Amino acid sequence: MTFPFFDRKAQELSLNVIIIAALGLIVLVIVVLIFMRESGDTSDTLNSCYTQAGQCYDGEFPMSCPNGTSYLYGGNCPDNTEGANQICCISLEKKN
Repeated sequence: MTFPFFDRKAQELSLNVIIIAALGLIVLVIVVLIFMRESGDTSDTLNSCYTQAGQCYDGEFPMSCPNGTSYLYGGNCPDNTEGANQICCISLEKKN
């Protein structure tokens, strides 16, 4: 009694395994690249001043925030077209 899978040559079987492993590796690399690109965009969005309920003001130092606001460390403001530095300030007033 012979089994059909014993009739295969060892070289053919290993070639199939190599092809499947290569395809799996390509898919894995593509998934990792997509994840890394999207997570970078998400991080930028979460660190933006507006997402953290802040407002951007012209200035370079934390003391540049107007009265009633405080400097928010890590709040990213978009680049100003005039080239002025901007800082992120959040309101200190209690919201109802």
